Amino acid sequence: MENKPKKTIGLLLISNGLYDQFLQPLITSVDTHFFKDDSIIIYLFGDKDYYQLKLPSRISLIVIPTKRQPWPASTLFRYRFFVNAKDKMSPCDVLVYSDVDMIMVGDITDEVLFKDGKEVNVAVTRHPGFYNNSEWGSQNVHRASNAYLEDNEKERYVAGGFNLGKRDSFLEMSRILA
Repeated sequence: MENKPKKTIGLLLISNGLYDQFLQPLITSVDTHFFKDDSIIIYLFGDKDYYQLKLPSRISLIVIPTKRQPWPASTLFRYRFFVNAKDKMSPCDVLVYSDVDMIMVGDITDEVLFKDGKEVNVAVTRHPGFYNNSEWGSQNVHRASNAYLEDNEKERYVAGGFNLGKRDSFLEMSRILA
């Protein structure tokens, strides 16, 4: 069995208002299924002064105060949050963004950073609502919108709720998307 060097994984979460109820179930699932041989730093962008969470020993928490704004501001500005906090993420080898209202139900390993046997810099998730469906994304996007995709580009439609990459590549992607 090959000994892989341990990595530090930065898990980026945004939790404002009532979304705090999803934190503990997500953290529990992360401990069970997420990069099990590596250490995890959760970067929690939140609006509370204090979070009472049970953290396993391999998971640490850094709270980055984020002013609560009405929906959908937090999701629209997520990449700005990440870019503004990039200096705090220097210990991480890999950065992962997950919507806070998700849980991990199967093992996620560094295999997600490989495609066809080659390491990738950034990995995205096919949108689950359109994964096995002939339809894709919103059919009501105006052609002038940056979100518009031609029919021959529909395989590029991905979910925003889970993406990851090597730290520098992820932060470059975040800079572009911000």
